[in-house]
Amino acid sequence: MYELDEETQEQKFTEDFAIPPTEELKNIENWCHVQPILLKVGRCTHVEPEGLPDEEKDEYMAKLAEEDKTEERFRTIMEDSKINK
Repeated sequence: MYELDEETQEQKFTEDFAIPPTEELKNIENWCHVQPILLKVGRCTHVEPEGLPDEEKDEYMAKLAEEDKTEERFRTIMEDSKINK
C-alpha cells in the first residue's frame, strides 16, 4: 500500500496496490506499521548538534544511534517486542 520515495524519502502510495481479500486481512502477519517510531527524545530522527567539530558530531550521533535505535519504518507488527504487564 505504501512505499518510501527513494529520492525524497517521503511516504507514497504504491501504484499497483489492491485491497487484499478479507481472509488475508484477518491474519496479523499481514499488518505492518506505517508511521515512524518515536525516539526517546520525542522525535522520529536524531538531530545533529550545532557548533561541534565534525569528529565530535560523528561520535555524538553514533552514541545516540546506539542508545536510542531507530527501526525500519514498514516493519511487520509481528516484529514488535512484547510488553510485560
